[in-house]
Amino acid sequence: MPAYNTAAPFFLSSGIKSTVWNAEVVAAAGKSQQLCLLRNDLPRAMAVEIKFSADPGSFQVDLQTTDTDSDAYYVTKESVSFTNAAWVCRIEVGTVVAKFVRLFMPELANVVSVTATIS
Repeated sequence: MPAYNTAAPFFLSSGIKSTVWNAEVVAAAGKSQQLCLLRNDLPRAMAVEIKFSADPGSFQVDLQTTDTDSDAYYVTKESVSFTNAAWVCRIEVGTVVAKFVRLFMPELANVVSVTATIS
C-alpha cells in the first residue's frame, strides 16, 4: 500500500464511482488514495463498497474526511467491521460537506487483497 499521497488528489463528482484500493494488499494502518469532492456537489450522500478477496478476519475500515488535505487532519466519519458471506461490506453516509475523503484501515487480521470504491 502506498504511503499518503502528497500529489494532487482525484476529483469525485456525484454519481461517479472511484476506486481507491484496487485488489491491493493493505496492511493495518493503510490509507487509500484521497479524493477531492467538488464543492458544487456538497452537501452530498456517499457510499463506499469494500470487497475482500477472502476472509479478512478481524478488521475495521474507516471513512475519513477533512477540509485540509494533510494526513494529520483526516478524522473518522463512519466505520465498518463486518462483511456478508461474500466478504463484501458497505458504508453509507447521508451528509458529507468536507472537501476531501479517504479510507483508513486501522485493523486487518488476515493477509487478503481489498478493492474499494467511493461514490
